[in-house]
Amino acid sequence: MKFRIGSVLIILSGVIVSSLSLSVSAHDRLTKYGMVVCGGDAFLRNGDTETFNTFYSIRNPNALRTAVINRIRAFDGTGAKIFDSNTSGFPGDLASGNTIPAKGGKRFSVLNMVTPPYTRPFQFRLEYEISKQGGNKLMIGGTVTGQNASNDRLAQSKVGCRHVDELR
Repeated sequence: MKFRIGSVLIILSGVIVSSLSLSVSAHDRLTKYGMVVCGGDAFLRNGDTETFNTFYSIRNPNALRTAVINRIRAFDGTGAKIFDSNTSGFPGDLASGNTIPAKGGKRFSVLNMVTPPYTRPFQFRLEYEISKQGGNKLMIGGTVTGQNASNDRLAQSKVGCRHVDELR
């Protein structure tokens, strides 16, 4: 029986390719890993009698599966990291669990992530995973609200958020 080197190489390459395709789990094939970036503000004014804060709402539009928030990082206007959920835990409603149920939502504010002195502007990055079946992007929005010590609303405006990347 004669063996040809070309035949052996073809068989070996087939084995290598098939083993590589098996290394991707079914979970990874059915899951989208994404990132959302949002702006915002947190600052005190008029002798600390007025607070301006950004509230964020996250909604999972997936009708079938729970979304998982893997990490939240926050940065000040110079790009310095001022919050990381890997070391500080998750803020606001996410503190009770970093999952968002199907068709559910959670909320948190900048003040759940930073302590005075507040910096502005503010940016946070949220990394998540969600099933590709039944809706595969988180919906996220933010609102900057200003109020005084009597809780009178002074101002309100929306902040921009956008999906920037699929991570895997």
